[in-house]
Amino acid sequence: MKEGMSGYLGTMTATGPGFSFQVFGSKGWVRLEGMTHVAGASSEERRTRLFGTCKFQPIKGPAEIWEAERLDVSRASLDAFCAGGARRSSLPITTDEMIHGVASPKPSLRSASCGRVEKI
Repeated sequence: MKEGMSGYLGTMTATGPGFSFQVFGSKGWVRLEGMTHVAGASSEERRTRLFGTCKFQPIKGPAEIWEAERLDVSRASLDAFCAGGARRSSLPITTDEMIHGVASPKPSLRSASCGRVEKI
């Protein structure tokens, strides 16, 4: 990365219906867990329970654990899209960021098929 840090992003689709996102830093680490599908739950619950437990573990001292605020991601995305289209506000990400998001998986797929490291 620009400031000399390194990172890793990995995906497994052969596991259960959950996910986690974890970041390590010089003062500790933080982890967010969530569900990609909540079996047997109502449609509203499936949309709003994407994010669950958050944990911050400092280098020294006890961990802090809390529940993520419920957020209807589908609704928030549609609201932002409509507000941007009506010119009431800008979209949460720029057009260049949207294009990059769509283009990013291509080098990963090339890397997986040829076994070489590909620059994103």
